[in-house]
Amino acid sequence: MLLDSTFVAAACPDCPIGREARAMVLADAFWTHAWYAVVPFLVATGAVAWFARGRVTPLVAAGLVLGIGLGGFVDGILLHQILQWHNMLSSHRPPVDLVAMKYNMVWDGLFHALTWTLCATGIALLFRAARRPEVPWSGRTLVGSMLGGWGLFNLVEGLIDHQLLGIHHVHPGDAQLAWDLGFVSLGGVGLMLLGYVIARAVPRPATRGTHARHAPAR
Repeated sequence: MLLDSTFVAAACPDCPIGREARAMVLADAFWTHAWYAVVPFLVATGAVAWFARGRVTPLVAAGLVLGIGLGGFVDGILLHQILQWHNMLSSHRPPVDLVAMKYNMVWDGLFHALTWTLCATGIALLFRAARRPEVPWSGRTLVGSMLGGWGLFNLVEGLIDHQLLGIHHVHPGDAQLAWDLGFVSLGGVGLMLLGYVIARAVPRPATRGTHARHAPAR
C-alpha cells in the first residue's frame, strides 16, 4: 500500500516543505518571535529571583523554578501537541497548511527547549538546597512551591502571550477570551494559591543541621 504523498511530505525532514518552513523561521522576524518565546520565562524567573532574595528558603526557590519548567511542559505537551488547541505562533501564522504547521513546530520546539532549561536549572537548585544542612526539608513545601511556580508561569504566559502580544490563545474561537481568562484565573492565580496553602501548612521543622548537633554521641 502506497503512503499518501501528503503524509510523506509532512514526515520527510529533507523535503521541500520542511526546508521552506525552516527557512521561514530564520527569515520571518526570527529575533522578534524568539523574544516572544523567551519573555514569559524571563519574567517568571525574574520574579522568582527577586522574591527569593532573603524571602524564601532555597528549597522553595528550587520548587518555584521547577514548577515553571514543568508547567511549561504541561502547556506544550497537552495544549500544543495532544489537544492541538494552539501553537506558539498560531495567531500570527495559523497552521492551516503543512508549511505553517512545520513553522509552528519549530517554535514549539524552542518553547520546549526553554522549559527543559528551566527544569534543569530547578534540579540544580534542588541539589544545592539538599546539600545545605541548615535548609528545612519538606515534601509538602517542595510540592507547594512547584504548584506555585506552575501557576506563576501560567499567569505570566497568559497575560503576555495571550493578551499583550496576542501570538496565540488557549482555545481560539468565539469564546477565546473566556478560555484565556480561565487559564489566567484558575491555571494561574488558582494554582499559586493552592501551592501557597500546601506549603504554608507545613510546620517549621528543625533543620537537619540541628538534628545532627543534638544527636547522641556514639
